[in-house]
Amino acid sequence: MNRERTKKEYEKTIFLHFLSLSNLEIATDSITSGNPNKQEPDILCKYIKGGTVGFELGRLTDPILSAEVNAWEPENGKYIRTKDHSGEITRKKLTREYQVSFPVELLLYRENPIVTPENVIIPTIRPICGSIQHGYKRIWFMGKTVEVIYENS
Repeated sequence: MNRERTKKEYEKTIFLHFLSLSNLEIATDSITSGNPNKQEPDILCKYIKGGTVGFELGRLTDPILSAEVNAWEPENGKYIRTKDHSGEITRKKLTREYQVSFPVELLLYRENPIVTPENVIIPTIRPICGSIQHGYKRIWFMGKTVEVIYENS
């Protein structure tokens, strides 16, 4: 299985988990992967009552810690500095632009390895979402639960 196909399947799994927590009325049989070559978001789908929506996914993790955890031969007792990268990841996702005629929402989700707790991540990314101009209709955070952290009315 190629890497892009594995990524798309994983994104769909994350999105289905998000739907189970959020209770959004999305027709699960309408979920497809977007085409990055056409500047589409990661997930395309339809509401049960009609209307297409796209979702861009943003994984909040610590890439340095991830590299150490996944190292072929990790060093015993090695000191690893960690940092909260959620603000940087959020800012990067907010710069994305899409060439679609329907609303796009952003789903930021917490994924291990990360040492930053949700009660620190949310207050970090919420003001960023409201201070940077972007085209997302809503921005969601998913950890143990799901919440809307920004809504463009």
